[in-house]
Formats: sequence, C-alpha cells, structure tokens
Amino acid sequence: MSSSPESGHRVVLEAARTLRAAVHELADRSITVDPDPADLSAAAGLVEEAAAVLAGHPAAPWWEGPAGDLDGIRTYRRRSLLQGELHPFSPTVRWEEGQGPDGQPGRAFRVTLPRLYQGPPGAVHGGFVAAMFDELLGSVQSLAREGGGYTAKLEVRYRNLTPLDRELRFVGWLVADKGRRVQVEATCMAGDTRCADAHGLFVRPAERRMGP
Repeated sequence: MSSSPESGHRVVLEAARTLRAAVHELADRSITVDPDPADLSAAAGLVEEAAAVLAGHPAAPWWEGPAGDLDGIRTYRRRSLLQGELHPFSPTVRWEEGQGPDGQPGRAFRVTLPRLYQGPPGAVHGGFVAAMFDELLGSVQSLAREGGGYTAKLEVRYRNLTPLDRELRFVGWLVADKGRRVQVEATCMAGDTRCADAHGLFVRPAERRMGP
C-alpha cells in the first residue's frame, strides 16, 4: 500500500528536525569551547561532507509551491528562518490559539530559546525578539479581511530581559484593517513577566495591472 502525502511529510519533517538538532548542537559547541584550529578544520571538513550529501536534491522556492498547501513541505512555514523545521537555524515553535485582550482575532505560539540566541547574559538577543515578533505579526495580519501585505513598520518596546531556556508565549492580534494598511500588536510573556510589546504596520501591495 502506498503511503499518503501526509505520512510522507511526517517522515521528512522528523528527519529535518533531527538534522536541525544536530546543527544546533554543533553551533552550541562552537560558541562554548576554546577554539582549536585543528578541531575547527576537522569539523569544517565533516560539515562540507554533510552538505555534499544534500547537494543532489534541489527544490523550487517555497513561493512556487502548490496553491493552498498550507502545511506541505514547500511552504514558507516549513522553510522559515524563525520557525521552519526544514531550516537548520530555526528554533522549535509551537503554534496555538490566540486572541487580543478584547477578543480581537489573533494567533500565538510558544518557544524556548537556548543560548544560541543569547544577547545579554542569560537573556535573548533583542534583535531576535524583534524578529520573532515580525514572524508572529506577519501571520496575524494575514487574518485581515482582504489578506495581508508586507512589513512597513515594526516597533518593539522592551520591558524586561527575555530569559533564555524558559518557555515564552508570543501573542498577537489585529488592531485595525483600513484599506491597504493593517495594524497589529503583540506581547511576549515569560510566565507572568511581560518581556516586550510590539506594534506593526503592514501594507498590501497595489494591484498590478495586466496589459497596457
């Protein structure tokens, strides 16, 4: 009996998660040991061999994937730097239901960030916190009536240090949907501690006119 596309996707994603974990371990070792030139050269050779294993399997860009395939392999979600299982540098993000403080449509995810993403001692780099907000708000703004657009403005207010190795919950929601402009807001919590807030403005591109 042939396997379904869904079961095939599960096998691929599980293998990709294993690869991602191995890459994270390599990266963690590289920033937490005193560098030895011989060891670094040997590790580089092994990485080059591993890269050669994957060289024979080119794929089309995610934006050329099947229309409506929201959970397939060739999607932005699977290949994203900030959440994709197929991206070896991404953290593990767990999406869940979310909404605004007054019941506005929204989305949320949980993530635990290790020291690979460290900025200040014991805390996540502020730039990566901003990137996670952008990823979340980009998903939230797609809930707008006419769909979403592209990030035009992102403002982040850091209220407390965002801790490493602790579960964080990012929640975002729609604020306004006016013409081509969609406004969204979000917050990042570590337990009861409010780490940061964000406000984003997304703008839908003008429709391209076909023909003369």
